[in-house]
Amino acid sequence: MSRGESLVEDLKVMLNNPRFSDVKIKCSDYKDNNDILHGCRMILAARCEVFEELLFNEMRETDKIFFPEISTVAMKVALEFIYTGTVDENNLNTTNVIDVYYAANYLLLSALEEVTFSFIERILSSNIKTSIVKLFSAMITKFDVQEFKESRLFQLLCKKMMKIPLGTLAFEEISFDVLKVLLSQTLDQDEYFATSEYGVFRYVVLWGANKVSTQALAAYVKILPPDDSVEAFCDERIQKNEELIEESKYRPQILKQIDHLLPLIDLQLINMKILALIIDPLKLHSVECLIKAYRFHAISNIPTKTTRGSLVNRKITWDETKCGPHLIVNDDGTIVQSLARNNSQMAIAKQAFKGEDILQWDIVIEKNTKYVAIGVISYTEIEKPEPKLSKSLVWQPNCWCISSDGSYHDLTSSREYELEAFEEGDTVTTHLDMSKRTLSFSINGRKMETAFRNIADKVYPAISLTSLGKLRIKSLSRPEEKLSTDFKPDYDDMLNAILSRLLI
Repeated sequence: MSRGESLVEDLKVMLNNPRFSDVKIKCSDYKDNNDILHGCRMILAARCEVFEELLFNEMRETDKIFFPEISTVAMKVALEFIYTGTVDENNLNTTNVIDVYYAANYLLLSALEEVTFSFIERILSSNIKTSIVKLFSAMITKFDVQEFKESRLFQLLCKKMMKIPLGTLAFEEISFDVLKVLLSQTLDQDEYFATSEYGVFRYVVLWGANKVSTQALAAYVKILPPDDSVEAFCDERIQKNEELIEESKYRPQILKQIDHLLPLIDLQLINMKILALIIDPLKLHSVECLIKAYRFHAISNIPTKTTRGSLVNRKITWDETKCGPHLIVNDDGTIVQSLARNNSQMAIAKQAFKGEDILQWDIVIEKNTKYVAIGVISYTEIEKPEPKLSKSLVWQPNCWCISSDGSYHDLTSSREYELEAFEEGDTVTTHLDMSKRTLSFSINGRKMETAFRNIADKVYPAISLTSLGKLRIKSLSRPEEKLSTDFKPDYDDMLNAILSRLLI
């Protein structure tokens, strides 16, 4: 292309070209003259207010500018944008995009901020765990969290980090600062956190032990079982009347690593049995912290949630890989429907529920069908056979459900339920109490008696429908919680009674 045909192409020729430049720019990683960037004073000042202020006021007598907080790579992208109004996204990646965003923010280039923010959003949409952690770590390193925590970039990355179970992250991936910021900024968040509070405690302690030595890590792995086996671990201790044997020789070194992280763990969200049989004997928390948690459990007349954040309005979506062959799921994952005339087939949600929470969600009958079943199912691909998706929910092993003919079904039986048949437009609410392992239902707000007891400790929402049916699943909610104020117990007597029952 000849000169004069394209302004953008002509400006690219001038970009970082000493022949057309009268300003030299050094950045934070400057080592020698090869790292010097070149710019035109008039173009820089006309296109960027920060450069104008520097070049015509503070540094009007010099041709050198130093940016101690902006990297050379980030400045190159910023200069490209200043000169041409565009960015070659081939120059952006997970390693440098936070630096570029910082440079755009520093230079008050709002349009470049938008470009980099959109690029970050596209990276995050792939939900690649390593990319999310890398971007979050880079952001914490680059920005002052206290000043930046209200920004949309921080909120976006923080929400993405909350959805990654801590137990899936290698200890080497996470720095102290990353853990501290993540835990401090999510302690009172309304967003759902993917790790139970006991899981947070376990990860923090093992992270600290890993910092001490491989021997310390091995010792604490033995006495801190993962979420899915912690209850069995506690029950075994009670049955055998065994106390937890802790490797106290490592405690001072581990405390040195995690002392400032422990206050960011909410012990009130941890099951009292786990507190008494696992956490208390470790002597990592102060007696005052433990007593406060015990007392909270003693005066609460409702089962406490076990995860920080809120389940309110958490989106439930159908798993496209766990749907019958003639069922389809819409783009946002909330609607499942059958477009063909077929026998009853089932769909399972992506989200599993366990722990001790009390949850409820709605299924709306948007298009009536001959037969609908609504409930939950439990399965693990290793231990139990996978559900037969081409069959009705009522015929699945380990299911608990009601059907549109007013009956309810589990693994062993099928019985009538005091519920009228579902009709188009009806809303069926599933009420799940994981603390009591019970399941009940209501239709259009009228709640029925408990349908099932002793359900599995991990379940997925599930439905089945026949030809031309269409169902929508709506967001989770949680019944309103209140602490009992009808009595004022003797805290010490109650605490002693609780501990004595646990340790019998």
